[in-house]
Parts: sequence; structure tokens; C-alpha cells
Amino acid sequence: MDTYELQVSKKIKADTELIYRVLSDYHNEHPHILPKPYFASTEVEQGGVGAGTIVRVQMKVMGTVNHLRLFVTEPIPGREIHEEDPVAGIKTIFKLEPDPDHGYCQVSIRTIWQKKKGIRGLIEQMLVPPIVRSIYTKELEILKTYCEEKQQKQFN
Repeated sequence: MDTYELQVSKKIKADTELIYRVLSDYHNEHPHILPKPYFASTEVEQGGVGAGTIVRVQMKVMGTVNHLRLFVTEPIPGREIHEEDPVAGIKTIFKLEPDPDHGYCQVSIRTIWQKKKGIRGLIEQMLVPPIVRSIYTKELEILKTYCEEKQQKQFN
């Protein structure tokens, strides 16, 4: 089936391991970086940290509520986290690329969707990317602030 995708990236001045801990901890850390009101709720069904976690997410976008059941894998532990809902045909990849010489980490969020057929698919393909880009931009800004503040507290 055909897909389309979107990616947003941001440099964060924080330790890569700290950023990864925040992203992979679905019980205590990850919920803090999800922009409201889009992410209405998250509930850990299994696991809670990294690979093997299953999390239910309720998203509200443009008056529509979407329920996702995300299966978490770590194809590259410490560098890459995948969240996939095979029923919805959505996969999101968090990728961390450290720049230790400059103290930064490039964090990317990339989502791949299965295209729906017909006019509904065409409308979705036109409307969803700009909305998701805005949500991911906010999420990365929250992640940046959260991790930079957390790192600053460690050094004080």
C-alpha cells in the first residue's frame, strides 16, 4: 500500500542519553512532552520503558478523536524508538543523532501513514501534514525545554 510521510527535527542542547530516557519512559517522562490539547490521554498497557511497551493514545485533531494502540520497539537502542499502530497504518520514528563535540543532539520525529483510498485519502493527505508538522514542532520545543532544564538541574 502507498504511504506518505512527514519529518520534523530540532537541535537540543542536552545529553543524548537524557533525551532518550525521556522519550523511552512512557510512564514518567514521555507524557510531559506531549502537546495539549492534541494528546488528550496516554495509558501504558504493557511495559512502560522502551521496547515491548504498548501504549494507548487518544489524540484530538480538528474535532476528531483518534485512538491509537502503539507498539514500541528500539531497533537501535539509545538512538531510535519506533511507535507503530498496525491497524491504523501509522508508524512514528524518534531518531537521535548526537553531536558530542558541540553538546547538541539532533532529534527527529518522522511519521509514515498508509494512504487511504478515494477522496477521503486525498483530503487527509492535504490536511494532515501541516497539522502534524505543527504538533511535532510543539512537541520538539517542549522536549527541548524539558531536557535542557532537567540537564541544568543535574549540574546545579
